[in-house]
Amino acid sequence: MRVRYTNLVKFEGLDYINACLTEPLAVSLNSVLQADIPLNGSVAVLGCGPLGLMSAGIAKLRGAGFVAISEINTKSRSGKARIKMAEKLGVDMVINSREEDIEKVIKDKYPGGIDRVIVSSPPESINDALKIITYGGIVTFYGLHFGGRNMVNIDINNLIFRKITLRPCFAEPAVNFNTSLELIKKNLIPAEEIITHRFGSKDAKDGLHAIIEGSEPVIKAVILPDF
Repeated sequence: MRVRYTNLVKFEGLDYINACLTEPLAVSLNSVLQADIPLNGSVAVLGCGPLGLMSAGIAKLRGAGFVAISEINTKSRSGKARIKMAEKLGVDMVINSREEDIEKVIKDKYPGGIDRVIVSSPPESINDALKIITYGGIVTFYGLHFGGRNMVNIDINNLIFRKITLRPCFAEPAVNFNTSLELIKKNLIPAEEIITHRFGSKDAKDGLHAIIEGSEPVIKAVILPDF
């Protein structure tokens, strides 16, 4: 692919496969920076996909004292792989959102609610975030959906009276790329372990099915060109 040189960010000391994690990592990084996590603060990440995992890991790096993450498919091979990665990244609690009530689990530990929530799951999860966020808390979100789960009904009075801040996040191309590259180079975000599968375009169909079905221990997959 040919692009103008001004659209490129130089890097060295990484192979191209690990470096390709730079953009998604920048999304996760932005969600944490926007959350403005207080030192030793409490954080819940909704969604244990690769971006959610990296958000949780960066939250720990930014000084969060407690980080919880939710996973809906804890019994699938991919779910188990992601839970193992969450533990490696320092996550303190994994919540099975299919079998456990997220609000009850969080409120049992933090009766007044949790300081920050990062939503990497579909937008409807914002309602769960508002159930567990504390007074004056911040919810950042970047989870998308294009099948109807992008529409959310929110009680604005609740936001106003409880001083809750909602902050949507985006990739913001290149703004956080250099920091992302450094996190990967220093292995603070272990790209080689997060990128669990690689396959060529000829095998893309089977690979994508495995990701969707959770039949393989996939965290993040990379499609390589067939030369």
